[in-house]
Formats: sequence, structure tokens, C-alpha cells
Amino acid sequence: MTATKAVRWHKQRRLVMKSIIDVSELKGPLGELLDQFSGPEGRERLEQFKLWQKGVSPLLQPVATVEVAEVRRFVAREHLVAANIGWTGENFNRQFLDKVEENVPARRIAVHALVKGSLDPEIMVELGRARRVTHLAHFFQLLKKQTKGEVGPLLTNDASNVAYCFGVDGNFWVVRAYWRSLRHCWGVGADSIGNPLEWGGGLRVLSQAA
Repeated sequence: MTATKAVRWHKQRRLVMKSIIDVSELKGPLGELLDQFSGPEGRERLEQFKLWQKGVSPLLQPVATVEVAEVRRFVAREHLVAANIGWTGENFNRQFLDKVEENVPARRIAVHALVKGSLDPEIMVELGRARRVTHLAHFFQLLKKQTKGEVGPLLTNDASNVAYCFGVDGNFWVVRAYWRSLRHCWGVGADSIGNPLEWGGGLRVLSQAA
């Protein structure tokens, strides 16, 4: 190898070496990712990672974040009039109407728009285990701010606003509220998260803010 070729080879080698990522730079992010995969939400994180690899858009688009106050004791039946709720469904009556929530802390509630039709389990995975639970007391605080169908974070065009809450049976239920434009009041119901029907894109989803 001539001196000129040797110099050229060394220059090319230096360029290649500069383009190679130092593995030590990846240890932090990779370690964190592996910790998430092996943690209590590992399955959810893995599914989210698979969707990210496929370039799938998130299901939820942020709309607003709302401050809600702490509540010492809340029973839905006692707040129906104040929230202007004119109709409640059978499941809601059985699981939530007389359910007592005590010492509910102040929170920030995130309101999202559902980007595309999705099942409840898919939405819950997108929210994550730490954020998906919403207290009914907080949901009612948002309803009370739009008792006349005013424009706000919740939809008042007959479309659903949903939140995932624990019922008296200890299971997750999806609580839905929609504005009844002909009756000028809210309607509130509850459905099983195992319902095989998708929610349509565009509705609002509540959760705890990150």
C-alpha cells in the first residue's frame, strides 16, 4: 500500500468510526426500556412499542387539562340535580348511583379526543395503568361546569364523554355522559369494558393528567 493510499484509508476509517454510536450512550435508554418491559405494565409497554414500530398514530389527542378540587365525600345520587343530569342508565344506577367516594384528592384531569374507533381495552392501554382511573366525583365536577350545554372540554353535541371508574363490584366500568340537546340536560350511563362495540372517533376521554 502506497503512502497516499494509506493516508486515504485512515481518513475513511476515522469517518466510519465517527458515524458509529458509542454503545455506552444507549445503555441508559435501553436499560430504562427493558425495565419498563419487565415491570408491572410490561405487557402494555411492549404493545405500545410494537405500535410505535409500525408507525401507528396514538389513539388519543390532548384537548385540555382541567383542575378539579378535593372531595371529602361524594355520592352521585346527591349531585344529580346540581349537575343537571336528567337520565341515568340501569348499569350506572346499580354500580354508581349510591357508591361512596371518600377523601378524593385534588387532581388535574386530562381530556383527550379519540382519534379513531377503538375498544375500551385499547384506550385503557393507551392511557396507561397510572392514569386511566378517574374518580366519579371529578367527572361530576366537569359536568357541573357545563350544566347548560356550554362550550367546554366536554362535548355537548350528543356525543359521548367517557371515563374509566371502579364500580361497587370492584371492577372497571366505562362511565359515559352525553348532552341531551332536546331535553337540555346530561344523560349518564355505564358500560362493561368488555363491550365488543367500538367507540367512534371524536368522542372525549377523561383520565388523570400525567
